[in-house]
Amino acid sequence: MVIFIVLLLFILLMALELVWAGHCLKHMHYRATLEKSLSEPGETIIQTAYISNHSRLPVLYAGLMADYPENVDFEESPAWQKKYLRRSGLQKSTAYSLYLYPRTRSRLQVHLSCRSRGVYHFGTHYLEAGDLFGLRSRTRKGMCEQRLVVMPRRCTSPIVLDSLGGLMGDISVRRFLFEDPVLTVGLREYTGREPMKSISFLHTARSGKMLVKQYDHTADYHVTVVLNIDGAAPEQAETCFEIARTALEMLEKKKIAYEFVTNADLFTPAGLLSWMAEGLGKRHFEKIMWGLGTSRCVCMESFASLVEKCKKRRRMALSYVLITPPVNENSRAAYQALCRLSETPVCVLDTAMAQEVEDG
Repeated sequence: MVIFIVLLLFILLMALELVWAGHCLKHMHYRATLEKSLSEPGETIIQTAYISNHSRLPVLYAGLMADYPENVDFEESPAWQKKYLRRSGLQKSTAYSLYLYPRTRSRLQVHLSCRSRGVYHFGTHYLEAGDLFGLRSRTRKGMCEQRLVVMPRRCTSPIVLDSLGGLMGDISVRRFLFEDPVLTVGLREYTGREPMKSISFLHTARSGKMLVKQYDHTADYHVTVVLNIDGAAPEQAETCFEIARTALEMLEKKKIAYEFVTNADLFTPAGLLSWMAEGLGKRHFEKIMWGLGTSRCVCMESFASLVEKCKKRRRMALSYVLITPPVNENSRAAYQALCRLSETPVCVLDTAMAQEVEDG
């Protein structure tokens, strides 16, 4: 009799488990986040995933399979990859199995890196719930949209870096050639070369020695970075993006505000980016990097149209940095028109500069 009762209870429990296994999937939820949305090529990014059980009953078996783009690398140990990583051709996915307590969630983390510039979409996943013995299970496909934008690599061409270094030096010199009599930053001793109007008679009387006002430098020199990919092959466009990134980083480092114009298809969350007002700082720089990362190397307008856009926004004390494929007969007229706009010789950084080093 006791054996019969135990057997009956076991059968009832099994029946309840099978019934619950068919319904517990609707109480399971998946959410995943990336620690950042803009990264360097090859930079390690942490993705955190949460699987939650909103029911008052446990999920005896929960499964998760998440798909990943083909150019994503997993920065985990070989033992972890052997246990959780699945490969099918170029497709990569992770597979987990776990037990979920009532009204709890489990956290899973994975370290990723993306090798090349571009937009990487994450989020396709499959949730599975079943009984402990694998007699019954149900699967649900979902999408938790996550996007990672990888910016271009830095250009390492010595020719490009030397050209940029010379430009930065010229701009720095011009910024301090003249003083601005409106911006007084301090006092210094009179040397005999300063005009009489620079003498501060009040401070001279107080200190007992001749002092003159020391002024700040003139207004900042204006720089416009022009990114042209008209007529560029995809490989040349990639090189242009790398040069653009390097040039903007050097301007940021020197604290030189810059304007940015381009005919490439740079997309940001706010839409197509073809012109960026003069600015400086992390947000200004990262917005352009986001656009460079999302570009499909499509030219949106001709080089001549790009120069016309620059002509409408021309200002005094303006220098141009032109990033372009090599200037040929088709683009020479537009290039000469840009040279006429600039107060100084245009700093031309073309893809042939980097190519010469690679070939050498």
